[in-house]
Order: sequence, then structure tokens, then C-alpha cells
Amino acid sequence: MSAFSSISKLLNRLATPKGLLGVGALLGVAAFCDFSVHYVRVGYAECHPKRSAVTSDESARAHQLLPGLQELSFQSADGLTLKGWYAPPQNGAVMVIVTGMGGNRATLLDEAVVFARHGFGVLLLDQRAHGASQGDAATWGYLESDDVIRAVNLAYGQPGVQQVGALGFSVGGSAVALAAIREPKIRVVLLYATWTSLREELVHKA
Repeated sequence: MSAFSSISKLLNRLATPKGLLGVGALLGVAAFCDFSVHYVRVGYAECHPKRSAVTSDESARAHQLLPGLQELSFQSADGLTLKGWYAPPQNGAVMVIVTGMGGNRATLLDEAVVFARHGFGVLLLDQRAHGASQGDAATWGYLESDDVIRAVNLAYGQPGVQQVGALGFSVGGSAVALAAIREPKIRVVLLYATWTSLREELVHKA
């Protein structure tokens, strides 16, 4: 049998209702597999952000703009070392500042400078899996909320600190909101460019 005859026979078979149904099913399975692989990749990327290290220029600018700036670190509940910058207050109040996905402690430096200009101290936190903090996976506020509580307690332990609030940007906002539910010592909460619910955010991304 020639190659032409074989191809012709195959096309005739596919042209039948049963053949078309089989082709449709095959295409449907292929599309589903492609869809699944795509969203597995997207989901992995959303929980494993590309790490953005603080540059030497960002560090120099922070030390110039925030008097008394120093490095702080503490342990998370699951044993990660988390890093941050701390500048002491003039008015006894400190704002813990938590950046969004893919950022680092320098991302919200301009906001920190505004607080410092009005006498507040600031603690700028590298979230887990961000900046100089340890960890590979971001949990969109689930584990980060406890990290925020620990950062707040660390701020309360600094000399002259009487009140501590928290500002969270985007994913950092979810961490701050969840932390504030559990920790009444967080006296002020600012949620900056965050979402109304995690479900709506994931639907939007999809």
C-alpha cells in the first residue's frame, strides 16, 4: 500500500462522526494538559519570587536618609533568619514596614523616610524568601503574618519604643492584616495596594 493510500484511508476514517469525536477528545486532552502545565508554572512562580537583593546604592541611600539606621535580624517560627533595617524613633512609636512580592526592605524606603520625618522609627523587613532573609517559598501572608508579629515584638524590645504599628504593601498587606487580627499590640494598621480577598486576587491573575 502506498503512503498516499494510507493517508487517504486515515483521512476517510477521521472524517466519520466517530473519528471526529476521537480527534475532538484528543485535542481536548491536549488543551487541558497545556492549561494545567501553564497554571502549575504560574502558581510555582507566584510562591517562589525572584529574589531582589538590596544594592550598595540602596543601602547607602537608606543610611543617608534614616539617621541611626542599623541591621536587625530574628528567627521565624520555622527557624529562618529574617533580616531588616531599624531606625529608632523620636516620638516613641515605630512602624514595621512590609513590602510586596519580589521586593526587599529598600522598596518602601521613601515611605519610611516620610514616617521618620515625623519622628517615627521604622523597621523595614525583608520577608521570607525576599532580600537577605532566608527561605525559598512565599505563602502570601500565611506564615508571614507570624513573621510580622515577631518583627513587631522585636521593635517593642528596642530602647524607648512604646507603640508599634505596621504598614503592608500588596502581599505584605495580607501579612499585616492577618498579624493584626492575632496581635493587639499592633496599634496602627496601614494596608497599601492590597486586595479585597485572596480568592479574588487569584481569579484576577488567572
